[in-house]
Amino acid sequence: MSRILKSRGLRLLAAGLILIVVLLCMKLWIVSSLAAVVECYVLLILLLDRETRKPQSDLNSNRKVRTIDTLIIGDWCSKRQLAQHFDLTSSLVVIAPGRSEKASLLLLEHLASRLDGKNVCIVLPKNDCNDINVYDVPYLSELTKLEIGLTTSRKDRWLYLLLHPSEMVKVLISPFRRLRNCTPNNEALVNYCDRKGFRLTCLK
Repeated sequence: MSRILKSRGLRLLAAGLILIVVLLCMKLWIVSSLAAVVECYVLLILLLDRETRKPQSDLNSNRKVRTIDTLIIGDWCSKRQLAQHFDLTSSLVVIAPGRSEKASLLLLEHLASRLDGKNVCIVLPKNDCNDINVYDVPYLSELTKLEIGLTTSRKDRWLYLLLHPSEMVKVLISPFRRLRNCTPNNEALVNYCDRKGFRLTCLK
């Protein structure tokens, strides 16, 4: 599926470049400028989609065996900021745009068995929507998706940011977002970590 999405994305970018060239040849400067902005926006979406798929390679059966001391889940943020709090070389980082606290707990329940250490970090969104979005889907079991009535498929991931430009703005400004320790609002998250003996850190 990801290969199909990738080829579709490349075809979309190629078509956009051809359109821009045609518009420039027709001397439609304003329209070609707008088309170039849209082209850059689509390129950013595709690059981000590729970045959010990387943790899945660490979770497949053919992955290189490595120790995961810290599991970092949550809203999109700068990895440079995360590196100030944790050693990322021994961390599994599963972040995505618009990931809610509820979704982070669901992913933690599904990924906790991959954790060798006891450190769990949840990156909380500034404005929690309490929803599940398309970037959460690959980490959830079919049973969980049925239980919560989730019908969104993986192929819709790159369309999510296209239809939610505000999330793309958050991604673009994420390098300037400073992460600070905070108190989790989700009591279920705290209880789950206590029950499993995890050391919970929340950043926002």
